[in-house]
Amino acid sequence: WQLTLNLMTAMRSAALKTDLIACSASVSSCGEVGQWKVALQLMRDLRQIFGLTQDLISCNAALSACGRGFRWQLASSLLRTLPSRQLQPDVVSFNCAAASGDKEYQWKLALDMLTHMRAVAILPNAFSHRAGIQACERSGQLEKGLQLLWEAESCDVRQPASSFLWSLANMGVNRPEVICNAFVEAALKL
Repeated sequence: WQLTLNLMTAMRSAALKTDLIACSASVSSCGEVGQWKVALQLMRDLRQIFGLTQDLISCNAALSACGRGFRWQLASSLLRTLPSRQLQPDVVSFNCAAASGDKEYQWKLALDMLTHMRAVAILPNAFSHRAGIQACERSGQLEKGLQLLWEAESCDVRQPASSFLWSLANMGVNRPEVICNAFVEAALKL
């Protein structure tokens, strides 16, 4: 990430034109290593220093950086500001925000993201449901997690068999008929 920042600085110093792809890649690389503050500063610099307009890819990179930096409040706030920037959030946007809640035991945030996705006609995918399920697991909201697990299965959003069984185990499911059905379901997926 430091190399990408040095490269951005060198490009600016040499009066080279920096494009949105390079800036988004820099935001992403900072996010990958948990440098969420630097990633958000780069987002501010896009317009102020580089004269670029943020797009959904750069915003999603910033959302991901917030998630990796355990900053679910910032991720949620950034997601809410997308429409005011004339950007429509996509499944990646919501997944990044939901994943930030998963890491911080914010099960309500993860479930709110799923609800909001459906409200704006974006279909949650396996990652969306997995973030909600994990947030519920980690927060001890076992009933909500199981409800989401069954909901994902009934919506034909298939989790890998191992994830499905892992979720059941983490949520303390010990009813033989549920475990047996889960194993049958997992075997059918192989």
